[in-house]
Amino acid sequence: MTMEDQWGLWNTGATGRIPLEQEINNLKTELELRRTLAGNSAMAIIQRHSTRAAGSRGVFEGDTTRDRLREVQKPRSGTP
Repeated sequence: MTMEDQWGLWNTGATGRIPLEQEINNLKTELELRRTLAGNSAMAIIQRHSTRAAGSRGVFEGDTTRDRLREVQKPRSGTP
């Protein structure tokens, strides 16, 4: 792309209007960007949910010794 072409993208002329072809290209670019972002967002949500679900499976396994906390909190005989 030449400097003249680049300038043409930004220079809208004295009327402040963008040529129809440029406006169509802008809309196509915006639509493509929105589709990409929407697709990535949905995929990110699914991946995050899967990661959290897999991680939470190993968090709680239950205590293998019954009433361990109560046993530890009981006062021991012979200690003040």
